[in-house]
Amino acid sequence: TNVFINKIWRDNNDDAQKRPDSIIVDILDGDTVVETATITEENGWEYTSKDLPYYDESANIINYTVQEKVVDFYESSIVDVTPNTTGTSIIVPQTYQITNTFYVPEDTIEVKVSKVWDDNDDKAGKRPDSVTLQIKSGETVVGEQKVTNNDNWEYTFEVPKYDDNADEITYTADE
Repeated sequence: TNVFINKIWRDNNDDAQKRPDSIIVDILDGDTVVETATITEENGWEYTSKDLPYYDESANIINYTVQEKVVDFYESSIVDVTPNTTGTSIIVPQTYQITNTFYVPEDTIEVKVSKVWDDNDDKAGKRPDSVTLQIKSGETVVGEQKVTNNDNWEYTFEVPKYDDNADEITYTADE
């Protein structure tokens, strides 16, 4: 028999450009890897295994399974879509559909912003009681916090690590 694998991408036609050039899939008999496949767009995101034994040494039908190596920014689901041939003598390939759905991790990072005064320790007495610190993504302000001397003129913002395309965000600070 054979194991047939069909790969489906749910990622808005790779809009975020995170789809890999290939995926690696193991075909298993129980816990034993019997074949490793590289599946690419060139082969239509499909793969058919080499001929595999249909029965084990005790004449039991072997139920092969598949496992995909982790693909960053994609959640994978594997479904056995083999047609039911119970009660017939027809041997059909085991057929698996692997669907990878793009997602943006909800990871956050901490960005510490500190106000540093270069005023000879407020010798002229002009230092304000507070300032408002800002954290920005590009020109967009994503957070603000008023700080004072009691806060040591600093604040730590907790902000998203990734943008909508799962690219790491570079933050800047302002006041």
